[in-house]
Amino acid sequence: MPSTIRGLLGVILGVGMVLIWLNTTPVNLSVRMNTALILVIAAVISFIVYYALLRVLTYDKVIAISSKKWKTIKVVGGLWMKKSSKKIMSKHGIRTVQELFKGAAYDVDELWSRSSQELAKSVIVILYLAIVTCGTLGLTTSGFVVQVKLTNKPASAVIEKSQSPGLDKTK
Repeated sequence: MPSTIRGLLGVILGVGMVLIWLNTTPVNLSVRMNTALILVIAAVISFIVYYALLRVLTYDKVIAISSKKWKTIKVVGGLWMKKSSKKIMSKHGIRTVQELFKGAAYDVDELWSRSSQELAKSVIVILYLAIVTCGTLGLTTSGFVVQVKLTNKPASAVIEKSQSPGLDKTK
């Protein structure tokens, strides 16, 4: 995952949590409960698709780390193979993409176009964002629903300025 994803998730989750906090009231509890359920279902579906794509689009690449040692790493291929790669597989009776990848000296650009590779990686990143965002906001929504249910007050009304020393006007 790109390192900037943590910052992006922080922004998305921060804004989402504040909006949920501000808008969870005794009047809309059933809507919020449904929202929490929908968010969790979306997180689960996103995870299933994410996991399936990783399993389908990931290949082993063997690299030399010394003259006598090799290391296997995972690489993401593309969503669709080049026509030339398909022809080579057919012509030479190559049964698996992994076998073709090995025969291409583990060069991803030989099997998949750059756009196919980047689209695959982008879909995986989007699904990861959906998993974390939907899961966290579903949990946040559930928490505020419990708070409102127990206090019978809007989530944002439970904490008052007088309870927050940083917001005290007398200083």
